[in-house]
Amino acid sequence: MNVSVVVPVYRGAPSIPELAERLNAVLPTVAKDYELVLVNDGSPDNSWQVIEQLSQKYAFVRGIDLMRNYGQHNALLAGVYSAKHDVIVTMDDDLQHPPEEIPKLLSALNDNVDLVYGREKKVRRGFVRRTGSRAIKWALAWLTGGGSHQDVGSFRAFRSLLRDAFPPAPGQFVILDAMLASGTTKLTSIEVQHAARKYGQSNYDIAALIRVAFRLITSYSVTPLRLSVVLGLLSVMVGIASGIAALFVPVNWPVFAIVAAVALFSGVQLCAIGVLGEYVGRLVERSWDRVPYAVRRESKSP
Repeated sequence: MNVSVVVPVYRGAPSIPELAERLNAVLPTVAKDYELVLVNDGSPDNSWQVIEQLSQKYAFVRGIDLMRNYGQHNALLAGVYSAKHDVIVTMDDDLQHPPEEIPKLLSALNDNVDLVYGREKKVRRGFVRRTGSRAIKWALAWLTGGGSHQDVGSFRAFRSLLRDAFPPAPGQFVILDAMLASGTTKLTSIEVQHAARKYGQSNYDIAALIRVAFRLITSYSVTPLRLSVVLGLLSVMVGIASGIAALFVPVNWPVFAIVAAVALFSGVQLCAIGVLGEYVGRLVERSWDRVPYAVRRESKSP
């Protein structure tokens, strides 16, 4: 088995030297040939300089420097497309995904499995981040049919053949898990250790999680459109029922019934217009033909 490890790097200068050192000890035990692809996602610190130093120190390390910050999944996509080997492992740069757990992922990647997620034993995030992450994972699984919402995560191993199912022009907004789910239903998850963060803090806040969730829903599914139709039908039924009740029930509440019906109709119309606007916006964004990432330079071992 030959393995490519892809790591998006953002403010990762303090952690990636240790990550490379530990991978240098682990990968020879599980792979005949291997590489570590570090993708600098427009990091404002000296991450690129550290990546260049690591590529000179280790023959299996190479770096990709993006033109600006495109986001975690876009950086992952750049590394995945660049990966040379038949199995790709993705992980974070903060050492919360122990390299020593990679053999577990690879052992689960048998003939009947194309994609393996590492399911953490203990969640080490705050309540807001934990709840938001679970909501996004649930939405992703629901929209793509990609398994339990507890399974999806950034610590994963998959066959590089799944790249053949990726859209030729994915646009600027990328969710790697949705792209992987479009290529296979043969996926599983295994329980792995997750370590506490040693350096820095998470770059995701609740606002970023909400943006990701909303764009995920409107970019990868027509489900909201169908829900708006259902809500519209329900509001019509409620409006009709309210009108009948106001006419025949001997209670003085016609004004209340009318106000309630108008509010329901208006709310549904506004929701439907908003959803349609988001879909039109996605179409406009795709018509711009924006690329998901652009590479400034690469760093390779001598």
